[in-house]
Amino acid sequence: MKVSINKLFLVMVFSLLTLNCFAKTQEEVLAKFSSWDKKLENLSLSFDQQTSFEDILISSSMGKLVKEGENLILDTYENGKLIQRAWTDKKIIRIFDPEGNLIMTSDWKTWQQAQTNKALFDFGNYAQVLKDHTIKSFTEQEENYLLVLEGNNEEDNQTYELTFLLDAQSFPVQITLESQGVKTQTDLKDININQEVKPLKESKK
Repeated sequence: MKVSINKLFLVMVFSLLTLNCFAKTQEEVLAKFSSWDKKLENLSLSFDQQTSFEDILISSSMGKLVKEGENLILDTYENGKLIQRAWTDKKIIRIFDPEGNLIMTSDWKTWQQAQTNKALFDFGNYAQVLKDHTIKSFTEQEENYLLVLEGNNEEDNQTYELTFLLDAQSFPVQITLESQGVKTQTDLKDININQEVKPLKESKK
């Protein structure tokens, strides 16, 4: 009986140590995640995005994103052809057609709220993202971390899940938004952080 009690004690101690280690890991990962707000200056990447409703594919697109300081350009492609360019300085946003002609100008916050995966435009605003959401779960997956957040849409009072798959540097490699059966998943690739980017080309105003 004494041996069994000792074994049980060791198991309890090991479990507590494991939980403490996990909690520390989560805290460190989230701290690194938020630290990109100050560290992220330039960024370039490409992405694949799919939107589905109850697992039925609705739309699929790909694109390229360049962030230089506060300026961000996102080009969206379908079937290999440019269909839209968006430019923003996080104050206003301008939308251009493939020929570079201005087709819409809008307030940044108003436009962003209407997007299916608004987090794709929120690089370097992660402390605010964490503040505006509740952490639903945090799990370690080999060399990555899966962070699931829960939020509430003020317009229709519907809850949604915002999921970040983070790499070893706590930078997103996948962003997923899911609400009312609609799921938009964005896979990020060819990520270049704080490296020299090509000068942003201005479209027609």
